[in-house]
Amino acid sequence: DGENKGEKTGGEEITAKFISVMEEVKSQLEQLEQLESLDRGTCLRLLDVFINVEASGNASIGHFYRSMNSKEGQLKAKEHFEKARDLSKTMRLKEAGISVSE
Repeated sequence: DGENKGEKTGGEEITAKFISVMEEVKSQLEQLEQLESLDRGTCLRLLDVFINVEASGNASIGHFYRSMNSKEGQLKAKEHFEKARDLSKTMRLKEAGISVSE
């Protein structure tokens, strides 16, 4: 719940850490994709897990910001819900065998 100041500060710290960790994991996955010793199927499975975690995390962050009951919170919530939606679409397109370019 992001309504009180302490909870807002704590939630924003957790949000920043989550985003930082996701950026680091994404960087590591990109490096793994370059390894010739790792088969493509393993890379794709790791990427699937990463996308699922990132989408779920963004949805949770969106719920946190929505609970702030402020204009700023609503805008941040929308941003994170949209990111979660876009990541989920990426997963569905991959499952359907449609190429996704960013």
